Amino acid sequence: MVIAAGDDSKVPAQVNVAIPGDAESLVAWVVDKPTLSRYLAAARRLRMVTPPDWPRIRVAVLRNFTVEPLDAYASVKGAAAGFAVDVRIGGYDTSMRDSLTAGSWLFEYQPDVVVIALSLENLAPTLFNRYLTLSRSQASEAAEQTVSSIRRIVAAINERTTATIAIHNFALPRNAPEGLAEATSMTSLTSRVRALNQELGAIASGMGNVFIVDFERIAERSPIDARNWLAARAPFTPAILEQLSDVYARILKARAGRSRKVLVLDCDGTLWGGVSGEDHIGGIRLGDSYPGIAYVGLQEAALNLSKRGVLLALCSANNEADVDEVFDHHPSMVLRKSDISAKRVNWTNKATNLRAIASDLNVGLDSLVFVDDDPHQCEMVRSLLPMVLVVQLPAELSELRAAIESLDCFDAVGVTDEDRRRVELYRNEQARQAAQESASTLDEYYRSLGMTAEVRRIDHISATRIAQLTQKTNQFNLTTRRYTTEELTQLARKPGVEILSIRVSDRFGDAGLVGVAIVVRGADAGEAEIDTFLLSCRVLGRGVEDVLLHATAIQAEALGYRRLHGTYAATARNQAVSTFYPDHGFSRQPGDDSGWSLMLGDSDPSVPAWFASVELPTNAQAGAAAG
Repeated sequence: MVIAAGDDSKVPAQVNVAIPGDAESLVAWVVDKPTLSRYLAAARRLRMVTPPDWPRIRVAVLRNFTVEPLDAYASVKGAAAGFAVDVRIGGYDTSMRDSLTAGSWLFEYQPDVVVIALSLENLAPTLFNRYLTLSRSQASEAAEQTVSSIRRIVAAINERTTATIAIHNFALPRNAPEGLAEATSMTSLTSRVRALNQELGAIASGMGNVFIVDFERIAERSPIDARNWLAARAPFTPAILEQLSDVYARILKARAGRSRKVLVLDCDGTLWGGVSGEDHIGGIRLGDSYPGIAYVGLQEAALNLSKRGVLLALCSANNEADVDEVFDHHPSMVLRKSDISAKRVNWTNKATNLRAIASDLNVGLDSLVFVDDDPHQCEMVRSLLPMVLVVQLPAELSELRAAIESLDCFDAVGVTDEDRRRVELYRNEQARQAAQESASTLDEYYRSLGMTAEVRRIDHISATRIAQLTQKTNQFNLTTRRYTTEELTQLARKPGVEILSIRVSDRFGDAGLVGVAIVVRGADAGEAEIDTFLLSCRVLGRGVEDVLLHATAIQAEALGYRRLHGTYAATARNQAVSTFYPDHGFSRQPGDDSGWSLMLGDSDPSVPAWFASVELPTNAQAGAAAG
């Protein structure tokens, strides 16, 4: 549904063309010829043909200029990502009133995402258009008022909703009011706008549910329509609409936990030019001059992704010794073996090798992005493994780095400490597996790890990671409920609610925050409902789930609950935990066919004996008696 707030009757005129009848075909039809008329027609048809099982996302747009037809573009790009996107656009220049009024359309709409698209030229016209007439103090005051207004809007939205917020930053001035001095003056309008954008970034950085839409960068690449801006305050060109709606779709995917986790790289023709087995280490193209510098750039882009928490893997048809020689001895190699979390360098077909890499890393095939220069290999993987995102490198070497840097499938709601340490965490896990193979019994192996566990309540530090786990964890996840940081923060304030996380470490290192349990009030008096119970795949099979369940029972009992109730919601990925509750002493109650119950205090789940220490929260949440 694409409507304007306050006037549901305003819909685009009919377009007399043959329009496809299903969502997937509609998206392909628009991609084939991305004209405004096709976007409008597709958005209108999507209301009728969007599959009912697609997640429905309500998007509200607060604006002070004409943004239409951004709504149609957002709906189509959302459909391309598998979302049914409803867009409601607020009144012209009513953002402050809409956000500060409790009964406004904005809060009645209950949006999942709020876009704040404000033009600085309209928000602070004197600052933008007559900057040189202002004193330094007047300019500073106007800038502070601008940031303060947006800060108030964000605070009001966070107070009354759990929405993800996307703030447009500001385009730089189209011309230079101070001439040549504009670029060098620290007090110029350009410098002032850049400082404002940094302030907006600071607002977002302190909140896990706020993103910045980098309109400054978009406007640099695609200038606004100056004539339409003057005539109708409508600055968006089709190129700008495409880029903005692409960013919105990325935000939707990130908040839904649909980011991919692994970048799988070919070697010959990808990490370096030439064939290592034929050209040998001295003949491959890799170095400080062209064409070798193009491959250095690709490796640098991949390394940067790894620092965001993306795992790197190799999948190459090659002799492993030849590849190892390049990694070990070529002076221009950026990537090292220590950066690689999994590899298959052999003569087995790449589809089989990709399955093995996914198994090694304990992720699904839909977590993989495969990069190769060979069109035949790419087509084979696309055909046999449609869940894998395949990137065929361009023939133009100057575009190699951009091919990696432009990937938008690795976005997440935030970058946590666990993300930055992910390569280290997987390397530690490989060391554990080696230790397990050398142990005579499983119990001996567990005891040799010297495991410690620390269970904590949610706080502002752990909230982002907890939200991330709810969005990304699929295998050991009893209910697969997804939460944003703001939703968790608000949920934690409710009486009778306990949100716990567990951090595990052993002699190989700190595994980080790896599990979450959420307890809420149940349907019956004295009953606690396990809303969420999940564990990262990195620590499966070591009894960590037993410790978390033990802590959940202890904390529920401390809150005054007498019974613990849990349900298992089956998905295509979590069958392995279908018997988790009966395996841990839960039983069916008469008349309850939807879940499992455990009487607290009788036989609470125990902690495995091989844990060296377990630390639980010291006190139950005050004022949260179950009644």
